[in-house]
Amino acid sequence: MPKPSFDIDSVIAGTSRLTDAQALELYHNASMHDLGQWALAASQRLHPEDYRTYVIDRNINYTNVCTAKCTFCAFRRDHEDAADSYTAQLRRDREKNSGAGRDQRHPKSSCRAA
Repeated sequence: MPKPSFDIDSVIAGTSRLTDAQALELYHNASMHDLGQWALAASQRLHPEDYRTYVIDRNINYTNVCTAKCTFCAFRRDHEDAADSYTAQLRRDREKNSGAGRDQRHPKSSCRAA
């Protein structure tokens, strides 16, 4: 990519913000390599440590029985008596999914629990 029409170094340094027009210019013209280099430089400015940490999320669908009847959903079941419907016991599910490597658990239903 030719040099951007704005001062990318000030954006990386955090002394100026990227405008919508500048972001669009980068989107259309910057190479993946250049974007990666700039992102790494900004990341190292914000987090100079030589390691990164991540949070492992687990979204637990405790039921697939739903009354919303969204036309796009292949996951839901309309009735509790459907052969492949389920409703999990949250206590059992918490015990099963607790432990090493599970940082956060978010019980939820597909649309609305029956």
